[in-house]
Amino acid sequence: MKGFYKQFFSMYVLLVLQNVVTISVNLADNMMLGAYGEIALSGVAAVNQIQFVFQQILVALGEGVVILASQYWGKKEAGPAGNILAASLRFAAAVVIYMAKKGGGLPFRLDAYKKTSKTMTGDYRKVILPLLVTQGLWGINTALQTAVLGHMDAAAIAANSAASTLFLLVKSGAVGAAGAASVLIGTTIGSGQLDLVKLYARKLQKIFVGIGIVSGVTLFFLRIPVLSMYRLGESAMAYANAFLMVLSVVCAGMSYQMPVNAGIIKGGGNTGFVLKMDLVSIWCIVVPLSLVMAFVVKASPVVVVCCLNADQVFKCIPAFIMVNYGNWIRKLTRDSGARNHIQGS
Repeated sequence: MKGFYKQFFSMYVLLVLQNVVTISVNLADNMMLGAYGEIALSGVAAVNQIQFVFQQILVALGEGVVILASQYWGKKEAGPAGNILAASLRFAAAVVIYMAKKGGGLPFRLDAYKKTSKTMTGDYRKVILPLLVTQGLWGINTALQTAVLGHMDAAAIAANSAASTLFLLVKSGAVGAAGAASVLIGTTIGSGQLDLVKLYARKLQKIFVGIGIVSGVTLFFLRIPVLSMYRLGESAMAYANAFLMVLSVVCAGMSYQMPVNAGIIKGGGNTGFVLKMDLVSIWCIVVPLSLVMAFVVKASPVVVVCCLNADQVFKCIPAFIMVNYGNWIRKLTRDSGARNHIQGS
């Protein structure tokens, strides 16, 4: 089991650091804009939602590569992994080249990354279709949250921008855990060691719970020193502080359910489960409830933020049931004889 922990945490640390560096730039931008006041911060927050939706599409393309290529990597077949990258417009090629060089004897042929395969392209499309819908709807949902808060109170959108940026920074722990778990589960399935997959899933869940506790506590105590760097009005500052206290609880739940859903279950090849769960939880429960609370009940923005993020907590239940008792393991690889002839791109 030492190999399991070493493999997971070596990937986890790198992915967290990568995400922290990216979000830190956004946090620094936010703080500089916050020094000008609420109007500048609110305006940029609204415009950034367009970019965020586009970013989620790119995330889906990358996740598709990781899910499918990981299984071939575990199967010790470098060629199909390269074909998948070609099908995804060579997305994340640098990462795979690094893995190939560190792969411990796995044959690496650069020409595999310059060719496409109709079979691999078809398999990749099947994997990414649910991912594109899931991530696209998630991007729209996030933009909708900003729109709802913006129609409620002018100070709420600035407060949400300040709070959500810090939340995204701390959320890096969950993002890194999901990425590392996806690769670990995918390679294990690809290697044919199906008896280890469920064992790894149980061990990963314990790690996720620990990450959630640390992340929630960290966000709770960071909120005051970070918010002190913003120049917000009294109302916006009070909202931001309250939002971050709510998000501290949300972060604890998200740090379990997100790596389970986006890491273990998606990495196991079942990309449809998360899509179905998000369609029900977000668009049939969270969004209608939030709209009612915001525009019918006229509830406080703090209550609306609780409603908008409630799915990050209650999705822990279906995630736990599915990963421990459901059938989520899917073998996505093909034998070499079943793959179509590779043609140069």
